[in-house]
Order: sequence, then structure tokens, then C-alpha cells
Amino acid sequence: MDVAKQVLDAYQHVAGRQLNAFTHLLDKSRALAGELEAKHIRIVEQASALIARYRQTELSEINLLRSLPLYLDENSLSDIFAQILKESPTYAAGRNILITWLFSLNVPEAHVIANELAKPDVRYRVHREFDLGYTIPDIAIVGDTFVIFIENKLRFGLETFTDDHQTNRQARALREYAERHGIEKTVAILLSPDRSVPINKVFVSATYSSLVQIILPEIEKTGDSLLSSSAQAIFNLYDFS
Repeated sequence: MDVAKQVLDAYQHVAGRQLNAFTHLLDKSRALAGELEAKHIRIVEQASALIARYRQTELSEINLLRSLPLYLDENSLSDIFAQILKESPTYAAGRNILITWLFSLNVPEAHVIANELAKPDVRYRVHREFDLGYTIPDIAIVGDTFVIFIENKLRFGLETFTDDHQTNRQARALREYAERHGIEKTVAILLSPDRSVPINKVFVSATYSSLVQIILPEIEKTGDSLLSSSAQAIFNLYDFS
């Protein structure tokens, strides 16, 4: 009888352990099922929001432009920003956009240049691919008393490396150019979709969306409906919000 009782006790012990293991596994399965259901709900909600946004968008902003062979690259985007920031006798928005943008940057020197640009007799020139020999800023804005370098980085702020990082080369070129031309006011801006952090701390980060939010209302003030609608369409197409 003692042996039989020992066998029975051992069996009950093993059975109890297995039952506990099965219960634990069942609890984990229920928890996992709950997590998967919650994740599924989140995905459905996100998809619903995307569909709602799509339906609220004008068809002309989706189908007409996106049916064309348009694609975004750094050069075409730099061309667009350079055109928008320039000034001419018949286009005042560029100066206003530049002033407002500089004031939005958390850099005292940018504010000094913005105040300089607020003077109507101060002129400036916008250059694309400003070739300085060993480095080429995408955009350079040059006045008699100031110079601004803008490096456009569509690829998440990824800097090219040739002997040195790109912002290091351009910071050195900016200093040399300013010294050579007797200019004291300088600003360097790394423009990117996500406020990428530049290698060289002379550069200040700025996002596309922060600039576009300044561009659109200023262009609308010009009363040029074609310019305003085309700018709105381009920036909606690439979604810099």
C-alpha cells in the first residue's frame, strides 16, 4: 500500500505541475491574444484616419499632379527654395519670407541679419550651387554685410564625407569667404525634413515644414493666384506638414 500511495502521490505531483504549466500557457495565450487584438484595433484606426484624410483631400491635389512623372530630389527642392527666397522689383515675398524665417531661428546672428534685411535699401543675391572650390553650399544668400549658407539634406541630414564632413567644410568656407570679403554677419543652416543635427555646431538646424509654414501665407499675400496655387500644390504633393 505504501508503494501504491507513493506512486499515486508522485502522479498527482506531476499532474499538478502539468496543470499549472498548462494554466500559465493559457494565461499567456490570452494575454497575447489581447495584445494582438489591441494592435489590430490600432492598425484599423490608423487606416481609417488615412482613408478619411484621403477623402477630404481635393482630387486635383492627388490625381493630377501625382499622375505626372514628378519626383522629389535635393536639387529640384533647392531650386524651388532658391526661387522663393530671391527678391526682384516685382516680387517682395522672398525678402519677407527670409526675414521671418531668420527671426524664427534660435540664433542671435540670424536676428541681426533679419533686422538688416528689414532696411529697404539693403540688397541681397541668391546663388544656387555656390562653388567655393572644395565645397559647394546648395544655396548662398549674399549681401554687402552678411552671408547665409543653406545646406539642403533631403536624406535625413546625411552629410557627404570628402576628407571631412560636409558641414565642417562649409563652416570653414563660410569663415574664409566672410574674412576675404570683410563680412562680419554669417549664418549657416542645415535644412532637412526632420531637424537633423549637423556635425559642425556653426550650423543651425531647420525643418522643411517650418519654412513652408512661412512661405505659403507670404506667397498668398502677393495676390498671384498662379504662384500661390502652384506652391500650395507642390508642398501638398510632397507633404512637408
